[in-house]
Amino acid sequence: MFPEEVEEALKGFPTVVDAIAVGVPDERFGQAIVAIVEKTANSEVDEAAIIEFIKTKLAPYKAPDESLASTR
Repeated sequence: MFPEEVEEALKGFPTVVDAIAVGVPDERFGQAIVAIVEKTANSEVDEAAIIEFIKTKLAPYKAPDESLASTR
């Protein structure tokens, strides 16, 4: 598993303040990556854009399968 690597890449996205990546059970691969991000105030989070961004920074298979966004 490589959650720290994914978290650091997520923090490079313009509207992401903080992030955590975790593995969740996956029937096909054993585990899948899911990310929870804290976004900047008054910004929208485009899940697909974040996932595509991660694929440009890391191997595509390391990109989260889904993400959740929150603000403080």
